[in-house]
Amino acid sequence: MSATVRYLSALLVFQLLISAYLHFGKENIGEFKAEDSLLTQSLKDVDTIALSESDKEPFVLKKEGEAWIIPSAFDHPASKLKIENIIKDLNTLNKPYPAGNTLLAAKNFQTAKDDFKHKLVLSSGDKEEARLFFGKSPGFKKVYVRVADTEKTYAVAFPNHNLQTEPKFWLDKDYSSLDRSLIKAISLKDISLDVTDTTIQMSDLPEGKTLDDKKASQLLSNTTQIRFSELLGTKDDEAYNLTKPHLIYTVTKNDGTEITYTIGKMKDGEKDESYVLKRSDQPYYYKILKFQVEKASSLTAQDLLKEEPDENKTVDNDSSAPTEELSAEE
Repeated sequence: MSATVRYLSALLVFQLLISAYLHFGKENIGEFKAEDSLLTQSLKDVDTIALSESDKEPFVLKKEGEAWIIPSAFDHPASKLKIENIIKDLNTLNKPYPAGNTLLAAKNFQTAKDDFKHKLVLSSGDKEEARLFFGKSPGFKKVYVRVADTEKTYAVAFPNHNLQTEPKFWLDKDYSSLDRSLIKAISLKDISLDVTDTTIQMSDLPEGKTLDDKKASQLLSNTTQIRFSELLGTKDDEAYNLTKPHLIYTVTKNDGTEITYTIGKMKDGEKDESYVLKRSDQPYYYKILKFQVEKASSLTAQDLLKEEPDENKTVDNDSSAPTEELSAEE
């Protein structure tokens, strides 16, 4: 008798499961379209991006004019490319089949409003354009996500670096560089170079000497195309050693303005022999690495000249030729 009850109970459960599938499964399949975008609103006017980890304070990126800045990092410019990429990635996200259909399921995926791994809020002025909750990862390069005010959770392909909340990831590390098209001249120690888009000339080139274009171009690159490794802030520090600079030089722009580059070797025995760069036209102090400094600091004007051929060696080689011919005739 008990065996019959167990059999009937199992059959009833099975029938209920089939009924639920037929009712809910068909309904969901009918509504699902793979081409549907995860976000229905446009993000073209977004001027604020706020990223949060669990219960931590939001990390904010803000647009001012055409530039993005990082308020928590001394208003330093952010990488425009990285911000364009995160907006593009969000705009191109399509809905896969839902991993969960309820807010209760969202808790299991850590996409609930009070239980998430990352929260991303995009705003335009005072208007919130989108709020997304990112949770666990179901696999390589995938993450669970739920849009606020909806119940469904999806597993989507979304780069994890888009959710970084460390300012150093978002910094525009080329901000310390100066585009060659803006440069008219550079003066470093006994070196004075006049620069155009296509040529470099030494203003005090010794008579009979020739400038090595490759070496001059490398010097220009080493001194103006400096990518910093760390933002130190906007205040000077005795440890930066800028009052006794390791290297100092001046770059003149096409509009006539001059930029002084001051580089100090950091005190207190930095293991990687780091240096600090300060540009006179910017408020920031940057940490740069040894290899970015050592080549330029050791060069002189003489090092930029082409090596002249040894004329005596040429004469000696020529004078030996007749002797060999004479010997052959004998």
